Amino acid sequence: MTDTPVSSLALDVRRHDRERFTTALFIPERRRESAFVLYAFNAEVARIKSLTREPLAGAIRLQWWRDVVMQDRPSREVAHHPIAQALTEQLASGRVPADLLLGLIDAKEQDLNNQPFESLAQMLAYADATAGNLSAAVLHALDACDDSSLAAARGAGIAYALTGLARSIPVHLAQGWISVPLDLLKGFGIDPRTLSAKTDLTGPVRRIVEQSLSTLDIARESQADKAAVPVCLLGTLAQGHGKLLRKAGWNPFLSHLSAPHPMPLALAWRWWRGRF
Repeated sequence: MTDTPVSSLALDVRRHDRERFTTALFIPERRRESAFVLYAFNAEVARIKSLTREPLAGAIRLQWWRDVVMQDRPSREVAHHPIAQALTEQLASGRVPADLLLGLIDAKEQDLNNQPFESLAQMLAYADATAGNLSAAVLHALDACDDSSLAAARGAGIAYALTGLARSIPVHLAQGWISVPLDLLKGFGIDPRTLSAKTDLTGPVRRIVEQSLSTLDIARESQADKAAVPVCLLGTLAQGHGKLLRKAGWNPFLSHLSAPHPMPLALAWRWWRGRF
């Protein structure tokens, strides 16, 4: 592992997705850029919701990225966007299935209108379509896409996304998005119309984290190839965030919970042992 970013894309990932940036440093340097391209693409797409005021404006930006993935944008347009250009070159290699990235974009379009998750199962499907697809795409880029590794990486990514959604509840509320599944709110007697920073969400948050850790346990039953372990290290972060939420009494409104926590020592220990 090295602490030296290899490109402007790496710097972009470090700025917008510090935790994935840290896990990518465990990828051998000669292959690391492939991961940074996809992580930079994901960060760019993920930021669209917070950068646009109107759903239509966000949908237009997502359609632009959909066209990039389908290689339908004019080359002169793509050439002026470093992430799009790098992504186009990677897709042209044929290693990364475009449908994984299209599925991610489609999932991100669903939340532009602040539609709540009807159920925990729907939240799980969203985590799979976003973080799960992203992790699978990175494994394809790294040529580490055997079935067992894909199952491990996808599950670790889902677990990470679930704890991320729990930690982001305050941000989502500020955006007007109730991201706590409605079936969990109903199950704990919480009226979504009165949801605020003063609402006791300990029950729903604990249930989301339990689902995250259950998904991670299943992922750990799959044997990940050594080359896939850095991508699977998101599972280590998911477990760490789960512990932080538990120590916080399952209260997502404590400000320190939303800050990045790369946990480099834990990642290094797991990576050295070939685990996640």
